[in-house]
Amino acid sequence: MGYEEFAQEVELSKHRTLRIEDGILQYGNTTYPLRNISHVKIIQKELEENKSGWFIKLLAFIGGILVILGLIVLLVACSDGSGGAGVVSVVLIIIGGWIVSLQKKETHIFYGLAIETNSGSNELFFSEDEQFIKRVRDILSKALANSDVRTTIHIGDKNFIDNSVTNNQAEHHTHYNFNIEHHEGLSKEEKEFLLHDFKESVEKLYEELGSIKESQVTREQLDEIVKEINSEKPDVGKIKRAYEKIKSATEAYDTISSLGEFGKMVGQTVIMFMS
Repeated sequence: MGYEEFAQEVELSKHRTLRIEDGILQYGNTTYPLRNISHVKIIQKELEENKSGWFIKLLAFIGGILVILGLIVLLVACSDGSGGAGVVSVVLIIIGGWIVSLQKKETHIFYGLAIETNSGSNELFFSEDEQFIKRVRDILSKALANSDVRTTIHIGDKNFIDNSVTNNQAEHHTHYNFNIEHHEGLSKEEKEFLLHDFKESVEKLYEELGSIKESQVTREQLDEIVKEINSEKPDVGKIKRAYEKIKSATEAYDTISSLGEFGKMVGQTVIMFMS
């Protein structure tokens, strides 16, 4: 696989989420029971990107043809003992090789996360950020040894949401943590609303979403809402769109009783971040 194709795969992975929860590793639409993972490792791939313009690429193509022609002429010269043809072949090879060398190439190093399972090695995703991959590896390795580890990782923006169960949370399971202290524009009351009423509504909806077939899609949208609220500059447009997707996917289910209440709180949250 060349650089361009591999870079596209890396770009696609940025739209995926890695979730560790309840003994399961979920990456995109694929799940792996943690008990089946024996080892987590980092792998490395080195690829060259051709950064030459179309004209240089055309010249390089022509240079390659000259090298081939030079080799053919050299073979003919060697067979019939023609010294002149031998000189011509050497000149063609040198000129062709020089033209090919005009191409500008840049080396890219990608670091990937791979897991060893009963069925063999599985490559999850790659990034040019080695420290990011190391952090994901460390969290996953910790999860293999500690079932209380619950983490959601958004690959694209490298956002880590730690939902691990602590001793204080043992009696009340939580799926989301809200980190909002950096929102200096919010009042104390507004922060209390997000940390208590809104969080409670999110947790309740999360549990109810587990009963429908669209649970993965809708929970990912719930992740998106929490991610935006925790971000430096929440995008209210993304929050509203994520809510609309949840609403569209769940409105046919009678089991989702908390959606109305959650919708009101989303509206209040959007107003808070717009003011």
